Amino acid sequence: MRVLLLDRNEAYAERFAQYLGKQGDIQVSLCNDLDICKKMLNEELFQVVLFDAEFDTENPADYSRKMTAFAFISSVKDKIKDTDTIYKYSSVSEIIEEIMRIYTEHTQHEIKEDFAGDGGSAAAEVLTFLPANGGAGSTTMAQAASIALATRGRTLYLNLEQRPADTLVFTSESKKCITDVIAALRTNFQLKEAKKLLDTVIISDTAHGGGNLDFIKGYLNIFDCTSLTPQLLETLLTILRKQFQYRYIIIDADFMISDLLRRLIVLSDKLIFVSTGTDSANRKTEGIHRYLEIIEREEDSAMPKKYLLFNQYYGMQNEEAVARDMKIIGKIGRYRSDDRSLLSAAGVVAQIVNLPGTFDALV
Repeated sequence: MRVLLLDRNEAYAERFAQYLGKQGDIQVSLCNDLDICKKMLNEELFQVVLFDAEFDTENPADYSRKMTAFAFISSVKDKIKDTDTIYKYSSVSEIIEEIMRIYTEHTQHEIKEDFAGDGGSAAAEVLTFLPANGGAGSTTMAQAASIALATRGRTLYLNLEQRPADTLVFTSESKKCITDVIAALRTNFQLKEAKKLLDTVIISDTAHGGGNLDFIKGYLNIFDCTSLTPQLLETLLTILRKQFQYRYIIIDADFMISDLLRRLIVLSDKLIFVSTGTDSANRKTEGIHRYLEIIEREEDSAMPKKYLLFNQYYGMQNEEAVARDMKIIGKIGRYRSDDRSLLSAAGVVAQIVNLPGTFDALV
């Protein structure tokens, strides 16, 4: 990401460039003259332009571009001209976080404008699978649902787990993965090139779904997951919904309280929680209910539909009390077989896909 800072305080500007320059994703250019700054903007591409508060008489709209976000940077914690303003003396990590937020929100708006009325699949449904407890088999259910729903329409499986195991079922020799997508979205890319970018990462699964199933490989390294911000997630889903003809987008994610999880919940059309139905799992499901209630109170948008899927299940008497406002869509017992191949990840997924009607309620 290229950042241009206009600031006459050369000592501060040099420290700013030095500290942010240590971050591999950010390259800082400095300027102390408004006319030279304008010339640089006409000749070079920057993702974010920062003006010191001294230049607050300038109109932000004159410096914002389709792929260039504008903000002020000030020694006072006040917003200037109702424009994003970064406090100069925040920590380096806070300044970087603000720069990334400003850029991603700006590009998200541009994407929505550019893709408005596009011929893509605006009606694509986002179905997010989340574990109610550890070892519930949420990934197994998300993969089985992807294969089953692909018989109803074109489907994309997207794994956002910190430690993905998606390639045990969906295999490919391609080295591209979600890490490549996030890296591109974090830096510079042309919106009209968004589909071309994703076309290089999306893999068609020829073994399942009758040609209707695609997938994106999960993170290459566990630390890569920290690069996905809520704003980048929204950008990614907007592109997938608007530029691709998907009927279903299946997201396989961790249930770990964060701003990212909150945004994922709000962006989803349906949430499917997978539980083993044990006493421990039921107690954890109560916590999920409380968390969703908090989000519902605080968010303006409508909440997604909620479902509960029991897996490796022995049964219990108070299922409805545990589910509350979640619709129970399946009760799958523990898998048993003398054939070890049937107990592999792919073997279990195949067995679940063959169970009649398990995912019909999601259609």
